[in-house]
Amino acid sequence: MAYIAHLHKDEGSDYGVSFPDFHGCVTAGSTLEEARRMAAKALALHIAGMREDGEAVPSPSSPLQIRFVWR
Repeated sequence: MAYIAHLHKDEGSDYGVSFPDFHGCVTAGSTLEEARRMAAKALALHIAGMREDGEAVPSPSSPLQIRFVWR
């Protein structure tokens, strides 16, 4: 499964990463590479926590579904 990551950067800040399919799953990195690594770790931990709590892991949304959510 491949989930969409939303990468964003405000002036004077780190690169932020969030996942539209997982509210509350966010991370950041001072470089693009660090943000990528941190995003992979954050998503893996978030999904592991959901499974431990007995929560259903959502199927990935399509890019068209995400486009309308983030407007």
